[in-house]
Amino acid sequence: MVEYFAEKRGFTDLVKGKLEQAGLPLRPVEYILFHALLILIPSALIQMLSGNLVLSVLTVFILTFVPMLALQLTVDRRQRRFNEMLPDTVTMVAGSLRAGYSLLQAIALVADESKPPVSVEFKRALTESRLGLPIERALEKMAKRIGSEDFYWTVLAINIQREVGGNLAEVLDIVAKTIREREALKRHIQSLTAEGRLSAYILIALPFVVAALLFIVNPEYMSILFTHLIGWVMVGGAGVLMVIGIIWMKKIISIEV
Repeated sequence: MVEYFAEKRGFTDLVKGKLEQAGLPLRPVEYILFHALLILIPSALIQMLSGNLVLSVLTVFILTFVPMLALQLTVDRRQRRFNEMLPDTVTMVAGSLRAGYSLLQAIALVADESKPPVSVEFKRALTESRLGLPIERALEKMAKRIGSEDFYWTVLAINIQREVGGNLAEVLDIVAKTIREREALKRHIQSLTAEGRLSAYILIALPFVVAALLFIVNPEYMSILFTHLIGWVMVGGAGVLMVIGIIWMKKIISIEV
């Protein structure tokens, strides 16, 4: 029933993609069911034990977004780790090709010698290739699954070379050098925008911290926001303005390389 509802709402494909990017061995329906129970059980217990509707609504709100945020942070951390290892991985493939290995053998070497997440993803691509999927297609699926722009361009370079011919090892050396230069530029930009990012994080967290402190110090004062229509309108308006502000600040401090 949960799986049917999730598929009808289009949640399954979205969750499946995120779970694959995070490297978590869960089915989408399992994650959705766990997430739903994580929201319902604590909020119901808080409502039964305290009878405080405001606290129950706040619990639902927090538990709705915290698992999603945790999943996205896991995805980002895994992608970052993959991108950090990618230049050395591409160099390893190029060296294997110079030593006389075929592309498939070079990928098998990377799968055996590298560390996760590179080894895990290349082993999956290698398994798909051995089951009959062309290695080019397996690498394309891997690039889409990981969501790495650098690896996408690496796969594109491999596919073009295999169609038109040429020295693939030399092409991969150039790709690895380009990736390293891009990463160095990204790190330089991050150091230049560190102060702006810290200010943005403080401005985003400040309303929630102040609201939490007021709720602890004077809950009756804060409960008016959630027991009157105009209070809900103010909360909704503040939420919309916060989202606009977050998007605006993200645009300012994010520089594409």
